[in-house]
Amino acid sequence: MQETSVRRSAIVIGPQSHRHASHGSNGWHDTGVDQPSDHQFVAMLDGYRASGGLAASPELLALCRRHSGTDVATLARWIVERTIVSFEWQSRTWFPLFQFRAPDFAPTLRLRPLLADLSAIYCPWEVAHWFIIPNPSLGSRVPMGLLDSDLDAVLRAARGMTPPGKTAPGPVAIRNGLDRAPNRTAWALAAHGPS
Repeated sequence: MQETSVRRSAIVIGPQSHRHASHGSNGWHDTGVDQPSDHQFVAMLDGYRASGGLAASPELLALCRRHSGTDVATLARWIVERTIVSFEWQSRTWFPLFQFRAPDFAPTLRLRPLLADLSAIYCPWEVAHWFIIPNPSLGSRVPMGLLDSDLDAVLRAARGMTPPGKTAPGPVAIRNGLDRAPNRTAWALAAHGPS
């Protein structure tokens, strides 16, 4: 098993591999971009900075091992089951740190119903993005800012969201391969350890 150390994750500019749907002030709209841009990833970094930031899989695994003994297989299971927020960028899996509780660095259980609702209709990138943009159902407040003070309102907002082309919340039949990215990453982690 490969040892990793916690270090500040760097942004690497290069080719990407995913399509991204972004939020406008009026709701969801497809940007027409086949891959998230460097700018969109930097916006994600900025959006999560106040809540602990983002960690790439090697850093997260090191934190989990140190605080709770969590292994690669457990992290892979969390990704596959989508019980944690994760997304791919630059061939790395990234995790917002807000969803892990102190002192054991395990996933926050109270977020599971919210993640189940969001994951049923959105790809991993969209789920991660959803938490950090103003939401009309929340009076244009950012869901991340209300998780501690009004989780019920955030749950209602998530349940009221409908992706483009859908008339009611439900699984998105085609996600241009984005829904398969966490599984591929999870299996790679389980087979080879973090990169």
